[in-house]
Amino acid sequence: MKRTCFVVCCGLLAGNCSSLATGLAPPLTAGASTVVQRDVDGQQPASNELSPTGEFRTGASRQGSSPSSTERWRPKDGTYAAPGKDFDGQCGEFGDVIIEFADKAVLGNERSCRIVKLRDAAPGAIRLDLICDDYNLAIFLGDPSPYDRKFREIMLVKKIDGDTISVRKTLNGKFTAPAWRASYCPEEKQRWYREAKERRRAEEAKKAAR
Repeated sequence: MKRTCFVVCCGLLAGNCSSLATGLAPPLTAGASTVVQRDVDGQQPASNELSPTGEFRTGASRQGSSPSSTERWRPKDGTYAAPGKDFDGQCGEFGDVIIEFADKAVLGNERSCRIVKLRDAAPGAIRLDLICDDYNLAIFLGDPSPYDRKFREIMLVKKIDGDTISVRKTLNGKFTAPAWRASYCPEEKQRWYREAKERRRAEEAKKAAR
């Protein structure tokens, strides 16, 4: 079965995801359409939002609670790949999933997503609301303007153990496949990705200065 690479990526890399993640990966899907969190009193708390500075903030933090009382689990920024015999090689191609909370985005093979909302679904689990560019999906759907098509997607990420996570994502707004495991790539491979990202940033800066 052919596998499709999907990643969380920064706006700088949007539209050029294939150059950063060319490998094949397990499909990203999700199995639940709604994630609801409630306080002890039964009221639904405010979901996490992106602050003007680019940081995620919770409803509690906006009310002035101390950082220790509002701390939530977040997966590390960086590249992830499915564990197994191809793990090291896939990490060398920037993994199956790249998570970039610092840039408020998620990257994949010819697919890039902007994080518009983050919610704590449960202890050790989060939900990301995304707006994605997906050229291949747009072509498959027969869209006459595939480069302009935007897809609203949901991505669920859950901590399994250590640096291994479970990932589930919708495709065209629907949950169609099971969750899959992704492990954080070794630091050497993380460095390769950061260096590639810096080179691309420098190239784009040169083009903008011309």
